[in-house]
Amino acid sequence: MHRKQHLRTALCTFSAVVCASFCTAFALPGVKAYIPDSSGEYVYYRDYSFERESYAGFLYYDDGTYGARYFAPMDREKQLPDKSVEILFSIDPKADSVKMTGERILSTLTPDDDDIVNYLHDMMYELVSRRQKAGDISPASEKPGTENLPFAEQGITVEQQYEQFGGSVMLLFDYKVPIFNLKRITGRDGKVLLQAVTAGSIKSVSDSSFSQFTGIPQKLTDSDRIFKQDASVKRAVYTFPSEQEKGQKMQSITIDTGWTHPMENLWLLGNNAVLSINMLTISGSEKEYIDRLERKLLLSAENSYAVWNELSIQRTGTSLSVSVAYYQNKEANVTRDFKTFTKLSGQNYGYITLTVFDSIYRKDKAYFDAVLTSYTIK
Repeated sequence: MHRKQHLRTALCTFSAVVCASFCTAFALPGVKAYIPDSSGEYVYYRDYSFERESYAGFLYYDDGTYGARYFAPMDREKQLPDKSVEILFSIDPKADSVKMTGERILSTLTPDDDDIVNYLHDMMYELVSRRQKAGDISPASEKPGTENLPFAEQGITVEQQYEQFGGSVMLLFDYKVPIFNLKRITGRDGKVLLQAVTAGSIKSVSDSSFSQFTGIPQKLTDSDRIFKQDASVKRAVYTFPSEQEKGQKMQSITIDTGWTHPMENLWLLGNNAVLSINMLTISGSEKEYIDRLERKLLLSAENSYAVWNELSIQRTGTSLSVSVAYYQNKEANVTRDFKTFTKLSGQNYGYITLTVFDSIYRKDKAYFDAVLTSYTIK
């Protein structure tokens, strides 16, 4: 995909998320979720109990249908090929616990894969049970100040017995994580045993993001790109909307004339970055809407995976900022994405979005940070 087209696709995907209503949502058996799952949402975990790098993913279709997938990348040192096992199973949606009623294997199995299929079954049973025992997982049940912690530490910690992971463990739950609300499992010694690495939402039958996930590299490496600032460009202040109505607050951004301006609220820096400003009118409970929006902003786009160990969230009473790296495993691309929502008045919010290739951002971090900090509400 062309670089500029890729950045525009990311922007369109985000706009669709913001404009979509939060409906057609459900939850696990026997669980009353603060933010119920929406069809197509998935989560992937790195399972450190395996001797090789291994991931377990779970996908929600509806209350009676789930997908599960195990993936292990090629291990050259152990001379092991990559391994992918994917199943689709149905459960009784009226039961208070997981009662499987059918199963379909979506991948080609070898005789050695029976253990993996059983592992995926066990994980589904056990993680649902752990979530049921955890009880209420919502902002109301979090300790005061939790929202100010780094994303990796936000949530509610519960101690439970989990024999498959060695006995007594600490489970970190967070309502922002789809399906099980489970972010991490650690042993009593602090060693990480299971870790959520990404989550997403497939948007159509042609979206293969869940089935094509191949892990998150320990070190993200973007394709090398060239960007040189032009010393002759001048700085300019842009406002949105361009004409102010009575009583209306304006959003403004200060950038240089090296950015092209094809639309009133859109700027392009060649093939390297895209910047936009827009407005959003929320409905219903303001806090609940922003909680749901926050969760949506953590999800991957089509074949572009949000890297959760590169995720940062800052939230105040009037603003929400999310920054995250996205990894495209098919194209060897890494992008940095920054979004900030700021209350204007009433139910109206203004927001800015900047998406830039990671190699460009790292080379000129101060330049792009200055663009973001120039954003103001007047």
